[in-house]
Amino acid sequence: MQKKFIFIFCLFYILNITAQSEATFKITYKTEPILQGSLDGKSEQMKTIVNEIIDQAKKTKYTLVTNQKEASFRKEEMMSKGDRNPYEKIFKEGANRFTGFHEKLYSNNQDSEIVFKQNLAGQELVVKRDFYDFKWQIKKASQFILGLSTKKAEGVYYNPITGNSYEIIAWFAPSIPIKTGPDIYNGLPGLILELELPKAVITAETIEESQKLEIKKVSVKDALSQKEYEKLISELNKKLNR
Repeated sequence: MQKKFIFIFCLFYILNITAQSEATFKITYKTEPILQGSLDGKSEQMKTIVNEIIDQAKKTKYTLVTNQKEASFRKEEMMSKGDRNPYEKIFKEGANRFTGFHEKLYSNNQDSEIVFKQNLAGQELVVKRDFYDFKWQIKKASQFILGLSTKKAEGVYYNPITGNSYEIIAWFAPSIPIKTGPDIYNGLPGLILELELPKAVITAETIEESQKLEIKKVSVKDALSQKEYEKLISELNKKLNR
């Protein structure tokens, strides 16, 4: 009787994991910006601009649609206020700097490749490259996000454009064994539901499961390879340092 119970339990567990791995999920993320430095001593106009940028960042939403095979990530379009504020472009660009996320990104999880759109020195580029290596280290800490148990992982991101590295923290859900997360951040044995970056904390606000969700690819037409992209960055940096 005990052996039968163990067999049924194991079968249920395997079927549950299989169902999760074949499912497609839609996750909406919200942004909590982290202001670095103080506004003390700044002009009232500057304080107003910074507060507006922070407000824009808080209103910015990102959507990830993902399954075991692939994923698409994009920034949700925000409704314009319609008042043609001359600072509107500054507000949007400033809000984007908190996360540094791409507006659109496609991830091939089976081949560990990503395709994203990148504006570099005024050039609109499409780049196809391997997953970034964040050198993840999984820790013992855990917390619940949207009712799901998540584990903590610490990693390091090297920015090829600035040449700087910084530490990142991710909270991932082992119960959803899909190795994706917001933007380029992936590679863990579970869906990333929260990401702590130097300038922002990005947290899953909603999550839904459906077989009808569409994963939109980013066209690889005229896409730069990883080597071509890194070479272009190197050449631009040399020009700037002359």
